[in-house]
Amino acid sequence: MHDLSYGRSIESVTSVAAPLLAAGAVAVLGVVAADDDKFRWPGPSILLLAMAAIALVACVQFLTRFPVSHLRPCCN
Repeated sequence: MHDLSYGRSIESVTSVAAPLLAAGAVAVLGVVAADDDKFRWPGPSILLLAMAAIALVACVQFLTRFPVSHLRPCCN
């Protein structure tokens, strides 16, 4: 069997990429909220950006509560 290092990739996504993307989503959320008259659909945009930021923060929280070392491979 090949070791694909899923554990390391999951840790990388949840510890590096997710916080950066969440910060970007919050920053864009602030821009849309401040200049809502310049956007075609500010309400749905704010809603989707808030949902994305919450999902990314939840991803980071999930890794801290359930570390990758506790995960088992699905097949041997």
